[in-house]
Amino acid sequence: MKGSQREAETCLDSAFSAYQRHGKDWKLTVRSLLVLSEVLVASDRPREAIGALKAAIIDNNHLRAALLLEQAAYLYILSPKPLFRKFAFHMALAGRHYSTCGNHNLSAQAYTLVLAVHSKHNWPFIDEHMHFSLGKESKQIENTPLALQCWMRLLVAIYQPANVQQQYLDEFLKLSEAVQAGNKSNMLPLLLPNVDVENVYVHFDDFRCFSAGAYAQSEQVWSRLDERVIPPAILSGQNWLQADLSSSKDYLNLCGAQEEIGVDVEFANVLQVTIKVQDVHLDCSYSATDIKGFQSSSAEDVEVKHEQFTLLPLEKTLIRLRVSVKKPGMLRINGVRWLLCGIAYGAQEFDIRGPKRKKVGEGEPHRDHPPHRRLLFEVLPTIPRIQATFSEFPENMYAGEICKCGLTIENTGAAPLHAMRIVSTNNSLIFGKFILAQEESLIDFDQQSVETVNSGGVYSLPEDFTLNPGAKMQCSVWIYTTQVGNVGMHSAFYFQPKQSHAKMKFRVLHCTQHVQVFPSIQLSGEMLLSEVSTKQLVLHTKIRNCNTQDTFFVEKLVESNGTHDLNVICARSDDSNTHRVNPKEQTAIFIEADEKGAAGKLDGSMQGLNLAGESMLGLEPCVLRSLKESLRLSTPEAQAGGMKFPLLASWHTNSRVTAREHSGVIGMNFLMKGQDKPVHMTVSYPQRIVHNFGGDAVCMVPCTISIFNASQQSIQGTLNLDNAVHNTKPSWTMPKGSGQGPNDESMESEGSDLSGCPSYCWCGKLVHKFYDVQPWETKEVAATVCIFAPGCYEVDAFRLQWSFSNANFSQNELEGTKFCLNVSDGRL
Repeated sequence: MKGSQREAETCLDSAFSAYQRHGKDWKLTVRSLLVLSEVLVASDRPREAIGALKAAIIDNNHLRAALLLEQAAYLYILSPKPLFRKFAFHMALAGRHYSTCGNHNLSAQAYTLVLAVHSKHNWPFIDEHMHFSLGKESKQIENTPLALQCWMRLLVAIYQPANVQQQYLDEFLKLSEAVQAGNKSNMLPLLLPNVDVENVYVHFDDFRCFSAGAYAQSEQVWSRLDERVIPPAILSGQNWLQADLSSSKDYLNLCGAQEEIGVDVEFANVLQVTIKVQDVHLDCSYSATDIKGFQSSSAEDVEVKHEQFTLLPLEKTLIRLRVSVKKPGMLRINGVRWLLCGIAYGAQEFDIRGPKRKKVGEGEPHRDHPPHRRLLFEVLPTIPRIQATFSEFPENMYAGEICKCGLTIENTGAAPLHAMRIVSTNNSLIFGKFILAQEESLIDFDQQSVETVNSGGVYSLPEDFTLNPGAKMQCSVWIYTTQVGNVGMHSAFYFQPKQSHAKMKFRVLHCTQHVQVFPSIQLSGEMLLSEVSTKQLVLHTKIRNCNTQDTFFVEKLVESNGTHDLNVICARSDDSNTHRVNPKEQTAIFIEADEKGAAGKLDGSMQGLNLAGESMLGLEPCVLRSLKESLRLSTPEAQAGGMKFPLLASWHTNSRVTAREHSGVIGMNFLMKGQDKPVHMTVSYPQRIVHNFGGDAVCMVPCTISIFNASQQSIQGTLNLDNAVHNTKPSWTMPKGSGQGPNDESMESEGSDLSGCPSYCWCGKLVHKFYDVQPWETKEVAATVCIFAPGCYEVDAFRLQWSFSNANFSQNELEGTKFCLNVSDGRL
């Protein structure tokens, strides 16, 4: 058998050589070569068959060369280890020979097979050459759709020079005009401009709305404001059914009807020629019932906005495409459509990357996305929304300065709202009284002005106040901050629809403004309690100018609680009673604080604070109360225990930066920590006592022992008045023969008679118990000291046993401080 096969190969080879020498009938030559190749393949020698076929291509007969190259290409596939790249190479050569001999159908077929192999690889040069060749052959056989597909792929030949790219673009536009003929329904998957379909950012308003610039702030900023402004009763009002419903559809975004949804899409021109992109809009589907009934959207259901732009060579741009749904239902954003250079209609579908979802229902997305990447919406009925606009917001100010601006709030939605609440970061914005618009048809309230109620920095409007669609209201806003640098003034506006929806009971608008804050003065120091009186404090105050250019003048110092009168001692001031602090300098002053009487405490200390001339910046009473509360610094040290003395310092300066005058207030809490000395005890007594011991042998000296609670907790305890030690003499007596009177001998005898008696003793009630002494409260105990002889007496026989009211098991003892009684005899 083997011998006969070898003889057959020899005979066929001889026949091929003979046919080739005579050259009369090339068909017989090709026939003998093809039979020889089949014999070689049958004997598992395809490589020899390929060599024989390639060796036969020696003349200029392109059709014969194309047939032999095509057969050789197929033999590479029949090899034990298929060689696809060699197949594609020889098939491309066959296609070229087919094209040369005018057989364009076979040439197009050969190029199509080559593209099927190279499509799996990222070989741009081969890809461009094959599409270019196939495109030309498709035009020859009048297969315009195929030619259009090929020239469309040539639009991304980024490595070609600008003139070649322009030729490709012009040829594509001609083919597109012939195929599409202005029909928008026949969309092409255009690659020009390049659309980033994997990365989009979705802007929408659910229960959280954002003004311009608010999106850029961190989530932590808005979460803290939401915790303050949203009533706890609203958040805790969800039952288990609503909670389960919201968690089971976490692939959906919520929005209201007739509200815009924006999608940020990036377009890039990869060519070196300028292109025009027109009629750019989102491709959407709408369902009035559920997620399973999506259909192509119509103008009656969905309104899309069209954009247009021009891309310069190698330019990128980010376009926000907008769509709004006119009535409740379901919306799905599929992709984006556009018109290239006024001729070719193209489209691309979004393919947002994300982890795959485990359980996918009918119509649900297969991947899990965060809210800003979700393209599936549930559209609720019309929900109110507001727009907050700040006017005359300052660009720069000083730390502690009080600046005024305006605020306009407009209901831009189609439904009324009520229950509005406002907060700001660090209570830096103080809101005044709201003035409503003049259109009576838009107002559902009896008054033209609305007062706000401030509770812990949360400004609330009356519950019965309703802001109808299209209505506006304005108010004055005062800005106060002690931070330095580029400070963000963030605010949150909470409101509820008049007719709330189960899935959206409220909304919060987030706004942000920025201001450059220059440094001003800072207060520091310590507070001391007078050992003489519990109603007197001494503040060692240091005023530092943190600014390197401006000089500050401290005009007035007051205590915000209005319980003390302040007297500045040991300080230099000019003729206008202001204290000057030069740049980067520090000055120290002592302030004596005396507690006011009951009548003086009723007057608010802020009323006398001169902020800017006589007008006081036009501050309303509600703003004064808010400012007073915001200037109190609630520090952890003060809450843990100890006295707190809030001091306010008003200042003014002539700025070298803004070339105008600025004024403001800086506050500080002077602390006396309760852990060091939570209870103080002082005694008030007569400074000099004159008594006639001849007429009355015992001198009764009235005293008042004051017990001051300097902690942040109530205390209780017992004051014990002990007798003096026996067999002690007075610390000082008149010397014999001092010449003070005629009775020196009698005085000596009296002194010797009293030598065995106590120097003094307490009379009256000796044990005084007290309960529930509040922080900063003073408990006064009346006591009497009995003196039996003239002299100077050191009285210290009293002590206090006390404990906190909520900790009865812990007892503390405070020994009384010595005080001196100077008693003289009235007979001398």
